[in-house]
Amino acid sequence: MIDLNNVNVIEVAKVKELKCSVALEQIRTSKTAMLAVPSHWLKPKARLDRKYLWNILNTVHPDWVAEVTRHYISRASVVRSAVSLKMS
Repeated sequence: MIDLNNVNVIEVAKVKELKCSVALEQIRTSKTAMLAVPSHWLKPKARLDRKYLWNILNTVHPDWVAEVTRHYISRASVVRSAVSLKMS
């Protein structure tokens, strides 16, 4: 169990690349992260609590979360730049 005072809170954009189901699939091999994941989340079509999952991941694997979100932000800025060039 993780003490609430030790949780690293993060807000993650609601975009397809950062879906909870994708993140959960990528961290299934992490015993530390999986200890904090409720077992019913592992069932097909389970409803995942986005805020809880990303906060736990950011607490247990902050480097991984930073890398994933940084990758999304860099991809999003490239797409925005390409769209603005086409509109010019």
